[in-house]
Amino acid sequence: SVKEMHYIWNAETAVSGQHTIKAKALDKAGFVTEIKTSITLDRFPSIEFVSPKDLQTVSGIITITAFVKDDIQIKKQELFIDNISYGSKLPLLLDTTVLAYGNKTISLEAVDSSLQKTKENISILVNQIPKINIKVCDSYLKCDKDFIVAYDTTKIHVEVFDDNTTQKVELLVFNQQSIIDSIAPFDFSIDTITHSDGLYTANIRVYNDIGEIDKFAHEFYIQNCDKDTDGFLNT
Repeated sequence: SVKEMHYIWNAETAVSGQHTIKAKALDKAGFVTEIKTSITLDRFPSIEFVSPKDLQTVSGIITITAFVKDDIQIKKQELFIDNISYGSKLPLLLDTTVLAYGNKTISLEAVDSSLQKTKENISILVNQIPKINIKVCDSYLKCDKDFIVAYDTTKIHVEVFDDNTTQKVELLVFNQQSIIDSIAPFDFSIDTITHSDGLYTANIRVYNDIGEIDKFAHEFYIQNCDKDTDGFLNT
């Protein structure tokens, strides 16, 4: 007669590697039959991204780091950004300035000695820090890129170089209400006559569609006294 028997082995608690399974059968006459077979317990590779984090906004040069582990041996690993291979070396220094603005998918694949494959993905937003240039122009349209001296009605021109569309530029001078320009070119006019000569700070904030992306302070000097005789306007 044939008798089928089943046993459950919890392999999750077993160590990785080779295991031997033995089975014995004893009939009524006392005859014993023994068979054995060998199996290899090999779990799938595990991948954990360390940096950057999922959904992180990045710019400039970043380091991509991940832990890749296997209970026996990793045979191959490969990094992809939007399905383009960046090789197997980790950590990887990545210059994000060569990437277009927007969401990117970083994928890491690992294959072990049993050809079991694991793939993990994270998403990042590439958004470079804008480059900003400031010029101050007097009523004669004489402009100074260093924005050192201002007098009378002074025009401030802000140039923004950004990989994303700049939505608006905000200017705050003399601790008064901000002046907002939402249409390029970003030009502002400030009246310096009502303020004493001296050193002041222009606070500028730049926004794109994800919110405030940069802010900085720029110092300038107001000089209205004897402006008709000090030769500044005629230089």
